[in-house]
Amino acid sequence: MRNCTRLCPKTLYIPPVSIHPRNRPRNWCAPTSKYSLTKEHKLSGARAMSGINPRLKRGLWLTAGLSLATLGFIVQRSYKQIWTVFMDASPLYLGMALLAVAVSWLMRALRLKVITHALHYRVSVYNLGRVFLASCFAGGVTPFNSGTYPTMIYLLNRQGIPLGKATATTAVDAACTSLIYLLLPPVLFRLTGLSGTLGTWAAVIPALAILFFLGALVVMTVHKKDPDLLAWVKRHPSWARLLLKSGREGKVAAFSEELRHLKKGIRAIARSGFWSLLGLLFSTIAYWVAFLAVTPLILQALRQAFDYGSIMLRQMVVQFLLPMIPTLGGSGGAEGLSYWLFRDQIAGAALSAYILLWRACTFYSAMIFGGIMLTSLLTRKRKTSVRQQR
Repeated sequence: MRNCTRLCPKTLYIPPVSIHPRNRPRNWCAPTSKYSLTKEHKLSGARAMSGINPRLKRGLWLTAGLSLATLGFIVQRSYKQIWTVFMDASPLYLGMALLAVAVSWLMRALRLKVITHALHYRVSVYNLGRVFLASCFAGGVTPFNSGTYPTMIYLLNRQGIPLGKATATTAVDAACTSLIYLLLPPVLFRLTGLSGTLGTWAAVIPALAILFFLGALVVMTVHKKDPDLLAWVKRHPSWARLLLKSGREGKVAAFSEELRHLKKGIRAIARSGFWSLLGLLFSTIAYWVAFLAVTPLILQALRQAFDYGSIMLRQMVVQFLLPMIPTLGGSGGAEGLSYWLFRDQIAGAALSAYILLWRACTFYSAMIFGGIMLTSLLTRKRKTSVRQQR
């Protein structure tokens, strides 16, 4: 390069000599001091400063605003009595409710650990817990919680797990949750009286969708031939012409490859043995026990008398319907649905206090810690694949 000294690869030195624009390197910028940061450091610093994607930030503000507005509407009906309820609350039971939330997070991380261990990849429980919380944040700022599992796949891939195996991990984790929803909805809707109010299809349609998802996983796993979406498209002339015009053949081939990885991953987990399956069962049951214990503990803290069975069933209905609420993270709908379901079980100001504390424990805490974890995970370097020795 003319009129300047040689550029060192580690520390970019740009002398204070005017450089003609045609002779400037592509990544040249005006120097602020004698020594400038490397390009890699500049990029990581920019990511650290920018933090979360602007769309996620907008989603966060919308989620918080809608949730707080709904809570304000609920609380304003009994705002004079609610402070008395809070003053009489038991700090011990509130602390136990927060502990139950932390245990539920740990159990989800443990379940991911069991799945990744079955796939012979080493990721710590701590990092998997961070991935889970970060995916909770992404789900909380997207409609229908739609950002949860794509974010989990992406972050697992950044932890060194290949994309296909990360997809398999997420699919098995989702299947464990779906099994609970598949077994309980008919009973829950019948016992809570919602079947007569919303109709039978309100319980049947989601159950059929979950059953279709689980059936697709089983068929894809049991079928001997590997899925080849690209070959299937090319066998149909109309689809082949459409693919040729779109120029997406490479993406379809990559998607077919990920489906093959997904099939291999699910098969590996199914063959992982008794202890892995037992770990999946234990972590799933422990997660739901810890998570569903939050509601009774909050009501105990508020010194309310209640029927455990009825309360637990109503809470499961809320969790079952939450992903179907079209707002960001279910904000507004979760508070309104809880108010409607629990209005006959909790009276007066205690109901407003319960909804406020329940959302603080289960939603706002996950959003706060999840946002921190997502920012830290995105600003760190992508890890290389670390595979266990069999």
